[in-house]
Amino acid sequence: MSRALGALSSICVGLCLSCAAPPGPPDPAPSLLPRAEIPLDGLTRRVASLRRRMRTRGYGESVAQTRLLVLEGAGVAVPLDLPRGRCATFVALGGGELRQLELALFDAQGERVLEDRAEGEGGLAHVCPPLVGDARTAAYYLTLLARRGSGAVQLVAFLSPVGQGQGFQDLFQGLLAPVVAANSVISELDALRDSLRDRGLLPLSQNVVGALPSAGALRATERLSRDHCYVAIAATGQGVEDADFFLFDPSGAEVARDLERGPSPRVQHCPSVSGRFSFELRAYRGSGSAGFVVLEGAPNAPLPGIQRALSSPDAGLDVAGGARAALSPVLAALLEEGYSEPTWVVSDGSLGPGEVRTEEVILGPSCGVVVGSAARQDADLDLYLVDAAGRVLDRDTRVRALARVVACPSQPTPFRVQVKLYGHAGPFALVSLRAPPEAQRVREVRLLQAERELLARTPVRVSRQVRQLGERRSVSSTERIRAGRCVGFAAGGDASLEDLDLFLRSESGDLLASDTGPAPWAALRYCVQEEEQVTLELRAYRGAGEVVVDRLEGAP
Repeated sequence: MSRALGALSSICVGLCLSCAAPPGPPDPAPSLLPRAEIPLDGLTRRVASLRRRMRTRGYGESVAQTRLLVLEGAGVAVPLDLPRGRCATFVALGGGELRQLELALFDAQGERVLEDRAEGEGGLAHVCPPLVGDARTAAYYLTLLARRGSGAVQLVAFLSPVGQGQGFQDLFQGLLAPVVAANSVISELDALRDSLRDRGLLPLSQNVVGALPSAGALRATERLSRDHCYVAIAATGQGVEDADFFLFDPSGAEVARDLERGPSPRVQHCPSVSGRFSFELRAYRGSGSAGFVVLEGAPNAPLPGIQRALSSPDAGLDVAGGARAALSPVLAALLEEGYSEPTWVVSDGSLGPGEVRTEEVILGPSCGVVVGSAARQDADLDLYLVDAAGRVLDRDTRVRALARVVACPSQPTPFRVQVKLYGHAGPFALVSLRAPPEAQRVREVRLLQAERELLARTPVRVSRQVRQLGERRSVSSTERIRAGRCVGFAAGGDASLEDLDLFLRSESGDLLASDTGPAPWAALRYCVQEEEQVTLELRAYRGAGEVVVDRLEGAP
């Protein structure tokens, strides 16, 4: 981060005009900052990078540090007792949702000595109290003000001889969230709010706007009522190529998601219980400004038709090709991954909302996959794979227009596929395919599904392990990530495992990334600047069985 400290340097020169005389015998370093417990977390690791940079620039080791909570619009004042004839440097770095931090230094008479208003959640104050008479120390006050956002601020103090050090240019480079303009995002969200008001949707929240770093997230929590339905719509600025939206219920379980490609996802939900729900907007590709707004429908009324980008009610309907055309890009991707040519089970079927249709398929002697799609992308298609005894072997009930089920019989075996359609009546299509030869078990086919998009960004598989999971049980492993690398973890569960969740936590237990979708596979990605040790946790949310886990690596 480039900081124009010319004015600050001139202040320091003025303060140090009488510093030419050699200082007397060194005094013990005074207690510059209040003592506080410093946890080992992501903020501490970022501060460690700052401390190394200060040391290599000639400012020595830090002599004190503390951690403070700073709330948006509020300030914190820290009294200081600085040694005369030496220079004191205070470096601050914010965490949490804090995005704009300002520092100011006042002398004992309340005069402002210097201030740092540079963009970002970092700040620096450097002062050299001159020798005056017999006084060995000088009283100052350092203030920290959160202009945007709230969070913890870690403050570190350094003492150095006058004239020592190489300056502070780009000291914070790579450690701060990107500063981006959000005016276009705010304007788009305001337009969305106005257009949806006519449809009976009223804003539940203010616009949630901020910087969305690559692979990062923007979060907010809102209280939802079981008597209403809700929609949350996101807008992103230049630089965000693809974003995903998630909704978690009060227990932390995922209840809605939008993973469709594009920069403006949306989720909608009619909760069965009231409570505090969490909305999370994630950057899948790119970075920039982003935001979202949550709107509430009328009491006990369904949501009006809200399509992606607020297009017409027929959005997502391929009038020319129907459901078969909707499946074409999916099948093309599967062929590239080594799946067989598809066998069309149904190419032009039709279902009403809630209607069930049963089709016969034969799978085996290798792993086979049945893929179904509705023509409308705002419909919800569910698939159930049933054996001759009537047992459901696999199901895909995620709220999506696309669904898939898998089985790996040792010989050709007939199965029944039950197809259900919710939300809209219309066409659907169904195909069966053989999985690639390297996928010999259900868990390995599911692993391919988990890795599909992950491989594009973390292309090198470095390890594989198989773990046993009991229902509602979890297993963990310690993973070390090299500096400047991204890792991906993908997991696929056995046929007896219906819902698998994946979590990545820091050494102190903070959640770094997760995938808690309602599927028997999961994947996540995480990037670091400094070497980091993390804990990978697999949890069987529903069902039990063996899980195969791949670790992948790639560049940021």
